[in-house]
This record gives sequence, C-alpha cells and structure tokens, in this order.
Amino acid sequence: MFAGLLAAVLAVNILLCSSDIPTKQRHKQKCEKSSMSENLPRRLVMPSTLGYLVLCDTKTDGGGWSLIMRRCVGDVNFTRPWSDYRDGFGTFEGDFWQGLEQVHQLTNNGEWELRVDMKFKGRDYYANYKTFKVDNQRNYYTLRVGQFFGNVGGDLTFHNGMKFSTTDTLTNKICSQKYHGGWWFHNCHSTYLTGEWGSKIWAKGVHWDSLSTSDENLDSAEMKIRRL
Repeated sequence: MFAGLLAAVLAVNILLCSSDIPTKQRHKQKCEKSSMSENLPRRLVMPSTLGYLVLCDTKTDGGGWSLIMRRCVGDVNFTRPWSDYRDGFGTFEGDFWQGLEQVHQLTNNGEWELRVDMKFKGRDYYANYKTFKVDNQRNYYTLRVGQFFGNVGGDLTFHNGMKFSTTDTLTNKICSQKYHGGWWFHNCHSTYLTGEWGSKIWAKGVHWDSLSTSDENLDSAEMKIRRL
C-alpha cells in the first residue's frame, strides 16, 4: 500500500515538473552557446565546456545555464556519502546532483555565475550570484560566491567560504550528521537545498530561510551555473 502511495506521489510530482524533463535528444552544441539558438527545447542534455554531459537550461535569462542540482520530483535520496557528492548521482529525468568534482573543474575554467531558481507555494523566486566557484577536493570543495541579486534574500552568502561536508567527513561533522545530508554547512545552515524531501522536522527539509521557514519545504529548487 505504501509503495503504491509513493508511486502515485512521484507521478504527480513528475507531472508538475514535466516542463523540466529534458528531451531525449542529445545536442552536439555546447550548453554555453545555447543562448544563440532560439529553436532549442527549454531543457536539453548537452556537452559542457569540458565535454561533460549537463542538463542545459536554454531559456532562463537568456539561456546557457548548466544545472548542477535539481530537487523537483522527490525520487532521489540525498542522504549520501562523500563519494556520491563528489561523483554525482540521480538522473537528468528526475532529481540529481551533478558532482562536486565536475563543478570544480568547470568553475575553475574561466569565470562563472550561479543562479538558484525556486518555487514556493506556486510562486517563482530566484537568487543570482555573479561569482561562483568551487575549490578542489583537497580543500573540501570550498564554496566561493560573490555579488548577489534576486527577489529573495541572499541566504547562500552565509555559506560563503565553507567546506563541503557529508556524514562521513571530518569537516562540520556535527551538522552533516544532525541534518543527514551533504552541504556547505556553517553552524549549520541558512539554506539547505540538499535537505530531506518533504521533511516536516525543523530545518531538515529543502528550504531557503528568507523564503520558507525551517519547517516548510520549497516546491522545487535548481542550482545552475553559466560562464560569464
């Protein structure tokens, strides 16, 4: 019975996110150049600058965005070890995490910006950081973000300069074990986009503090980057 109910919930979520499900077509053009083509689908799997396959947003704010995280369907458990966050998990057809090593290599090849698109109670919100970079694994993929603008608070700024941690790392282990996920924790978080999907436990769900309270979940969230 529970399995049937879970399948029904996922089916509804997939329907609600149907515009975000990419076409199965693979495109040879790099994602960074997608803004030059007006006839592309909104979502398309394309190569990045370094050749990695990425889910490309070709429309938002001119297009050219490579998604590095999506929470929309609830089909993937984000309570994962370090190796999964490093290498990536999930699929482009559902929720996923691109992988910190790929994000590091991309953002250390030129200048990049970050955009976080969120939906909460049916309304759309965004946060944009004109500088975005992730350090290497030796530095625990430390987060670097710069100038902020958007129609929500700049909650991720609170995490600037923080090392990434998971339940099996020594950095910020108290936070990662308490909240059961991987994130750039900072005593412990102001936003938590890798939180437990649908959780009603205080501060354990998917939230952005200036938008949703710590016991409310965002309807969806995406992190996407674009080369400047």
